[in-house]
Amino acid sequence: MQKIITGISVLAVAAALLAPTGSSAKEKKSNKMPDMSAPFAIDAAGDNNGLGKFKKHSVNGKLKQVKGAVTVITGPVAPATDGSITVKKSNGKEYTFTFDSTSATKYTTFLRRFKGTATWNEIMVGDAVHIFATKLVGGKAIIVWDKGIWWAEVKGTISNLDATAKSFTLTVTMKGIDFTTTVKTDGLTTYRQGDTDKAFIDLANGQKVKVRGSWNAVGSYLLAKKIVIQS
Repeated sequence: MQKIITGISVLAVAAALLAPTGSSAKEKKSNKMPDMSAPFAIDAAGDNNGLGKFKKHSVNGKLKQVKGAVTVITGPVAPATDGSITVKKSNGKEYTFTFDSTSATKYTTFLRRFKGTATWNEIMVGDAVHIFATKLVGGKAIIVWDKGIWWAEVKGTISNLDATAKSFTLTVTMKGIDFTTTVKTDGLTTYRQGDTDKAFIDLANGQKVKVRGSWNAVGSYLLAKKIVIQS
């Protein structure tokens, strides 16, 4: 069950999630962002017991821990090929771990910043992650915790629709000022309009939509999990 977070890094969420358009930025000449924690940052810690899994594995003294930036991530290939993630620590050392995200019983749990469960494709190169693995060399990741992604919801208007990249620009107007962010979609994104299922081809420039998904603070984009066409 998801609930709104009201006191977490308000300015950080705002600054990362939406960048002022050129004209508005020049007119205001201010980096101060409005309080957007309520409509955007959502606590999904209870999602698929992500918090419980973290608590269980974080106290397992047999697991090795590595904190660093992702340099390579490759997804698994069904039915038997594991994915892999390479992380570079601040001292320059790199470690590569495998992960399984294809089987019915997942071996690896991916977590967002507030410990809601994620999927491997929400993680990108450059993200800061905390990995709990079976061993440092040739080990398998049990937990991959990405503190640079979190569950978010935003409403706005579509522009720059790109059918090839399956992405678009979303413009949100707050207090007369326009802010924009990039929305990306993938094969797991769902689309709805009222009670009717839709698809990416049903999106159009000028439409008003509500987008719910995973915000990536490093890439400054929202990976949409669900898009609801409102007009």
